[in-house]
Amino acid sequence: MASINTLHENNLLPCLFSFIGDPEVERVNQCWNNSDQIFIHNLTNELRADPLVSRFTPISARNLPNNQWLDATRQAILTASRHFAFKAMDIAPLDLHFKAQFIEDTNLIKIYSRIPGAPALPNLTPAQKAELIRTWIPANQGMLDNIINLHLNGLNLSTIPSEISLLHNLALLDLSHNQLAALPPEIGNLGNLRWLILRYNQLAALPPEIGNLAQLEYLDLENNNLAALPPEIGNLGNLSSLNLKNNQLAALAPEIGNLGNLINLILGNNQLTALPPQIGHLVLLQRLEIENNRLAALPSEIGNLHLQIFDFANNPLILPRLGQFGFNSRIFSLGNWLLNHKAAIATTAAVGLTAIVVKYLQQYKLN
Repeated sequence: MASINTLHENNLLPCLFSFIGDPEVERVNQCWNNSDQIFIHNLTNELRADPLVSRFTPISARNLPNNQWLDATRQAILTASRHFAFKAMDIAPLDLHFKAQFIEDTNLIKIYSRIPGAPALPNLTPAQKAELIRTWIPANQGMLDNIINLHLNGLNLSTIPSEISLLHNLALLDLSHNQLAALPPEIGNLGNLRWLILRYNQLAALPPEIGNLAQLEYLDLENNNLAALPPEIGNLGNLSSLNLKNNQLAALAPEIGNLGNLINLILGNNQLTALPPQIGHLVLLQRLEIENNRLAALPSEIGNLHLQIFDFANNPLILPRLGQFGFNSRIFSLGNWLLNHKAAIATTAAVGLTAIVVKYLQQYKLN
């Protein structure tokens, strides 16, 4: 956190103490706005070096100049704190560390409440409870090693403390229906994780450390705010199911083609305008859902797939001529029957595939 000497030198210590004791945001922000720019620069550098504060910095803002970094980090902490009973409607830069610590402590207490066999906490302040938990954890590593499944859904969590990495044998982690805007890099230390459920959060990006989860088989990210996937997603060689429905994806990383064991790929309700040709490398893929996107064409490599379920409804597709895609040519052999139905399930006998779900085909044009 910012050094006391720095605050003394800039006559800002009284403002800080006033803010901590009885939030007076306008007064503290006035002190901040009237302070020397060199001080602002130095203090921001200190905040960037504060691991607790920097945990809240969005991945996209980590390398921004100081003023932009500060704005992004303040907004992230403000967003994470909106469910707490703070009087302040804003967060002064001088208070970032204290707010971040409060949020982290509160989320740690919530997570501790779901640990099987953990003793009840006495009636203390959040800071005191969090201190007890951080003392308890290293003394009970054996108990933590016995945790295989951990359900943290619906706790209103806004952060995941770094202590999550101490659950060495965790196989299933359910973080659905929370308020998470980011994941800590320590998530990549869960080397035995096989199921990671993150649906219904507010994730805007995934940390590159997600690629360290070599044993991961199931990744559910439905209903978040993801605009892109990190290239490290291609390192998840054991992944069999990836659900990205209802996000903001405009494109897929070409590394998606490295997921050689993928069986289910759910991409509906995004902003996709194209699919990478590498999607044709997913030779085990059985289910592909790309409905409700902005796809005007499909890569020819998609014909390499042996799909059982394929939903491409509500895209501005102009379907290719017969024969360009092997499975599409078989669909088109059904002719007007398909075009006159809003939805159809074509059987093996009809199209040569196990099953293909085709919705709302009458919206498409044959080229």
